[in-house]
Amino acid sequence: MTPRSFNERNFILNKTTNQFLNYNKISADSSNYFLPPTGYRVQYFDENYLYSSVPSSSMFQSYESSKTRNVQYPPALNVYFEKARQTDNPVIIQIKPKTK
Repeated sequence: MTPRSFNERNFILNKTTNQFLNYNKISADSSNYFLPPTGYRVQYFDENYLYSSVPSSSMFQSYESSKTRNVQYPPALNVYFEKARQTDNPVIIQIKPKTK
């Protein structure tokens, strides 16, 4: 496996805690229903949130691969998976970094 170059990594600086975070290390877990928690890069940010987007096809791939976990999705996500298609527009992801 070839190591990735520094230029291919995305980092975030938390000015409050002075923590330097690797954006690529954010991963799916039960808190985000095992769906993609981030897109390829941060597309916008404000004082409280980071914003990214994920292709609809990635959402459906994660949804299919998580079926054995019996995930209980909130109503909005249930509607999305019932009515959306893999070829639809990307899904905007709003990320609120943890503060300790």
